[in-house]
Amino acid sequence: MKPNEHELAAWAGAPLETREAQRQAARRLHRAGVEEALLSLGGEGLIWVSRRGEWLAEPPRVSVVNTVGAGDTLVAGMLHGILADQPPAQVLRFATALAADAVRHVGVGRPGAADFSELLQQTRVQRLDETTHAGESA
Repeated sequence: MKPNEHELAAWAGAPLETREAQRQAARRLHRAGVEEALLSLGGEGLIWVSRRGEWLAEPPRVSVVNTVGAGDTLVAGMLHGILADQPPAQVLRFATALAADAVRHVGVGRPGAADFSELLQQTRVQRLDETTHAGESA
């Protein structure tokens, strides 16, 4: 499930004014039975809470042309990585960079874009929870 900040705040019954409040609400959503809880923060990034841990992605700064389909592109990128059993940091980096590409033009993200590797490098991913697992580096 991928609510945006306003949708999750409505569900949580309180504004999500801080990163910690956002994280707590995403955690509540996960504990409520949502296996992959993705909180979309638009150009500020994404919080992902799942059995794989709690993660934050910050997208590269790009010129936004059209946001239609960016969320669907993000979810498709996440599903691709999850189904391929890729490490969480890799899943999140790819999906976030793909969504960043999607907003630069009309249509979905293009992993074959000439500068996609630069978008990947500029996407920041960090683990938020204190538990660390082997092979899960950002």
